[in-house]
Amino acid sequence: MGHLRDNGFEVTLNEVDDVWALQEEHGVAPEFRGCHTAQVGDYMVEGHVPADLLMRFLEEDAGWAGITVPGMIVGPPGMEGSEPMPYDVLTFDREGNSTIYESR
Repeated sequence: MGHLRDNGFEVTLNEVDDVWALQEEHGVAPEFRGCHTAQVGDYMVEGHVPADLLMRFLEEDAGWAGITVPGMIVGPPGMEGSEPMPYDVLTFDREGNSTIYESR
């Protein structure tokens, strides 16, 4: 949350009892799920998506359901570590299709 706030996003925390049910309700396939789930308008944001890519994704409005850094990757904002790994940021639809949005 701090990374997004630091980059101009207004963030409201809503803790839920079952994040998997929320992800399922919004059509986020298991392979796209991250350690955090956010909703920005009609879009789902999964995991530690860098703020600059989230801003670009929202501006493009290309019809995807969401954007994700799935899993628990060391490297993205909020998941920095001593040995960061290259990672992919994906866009996805509600039918389970995805594409690499950017590799970092």
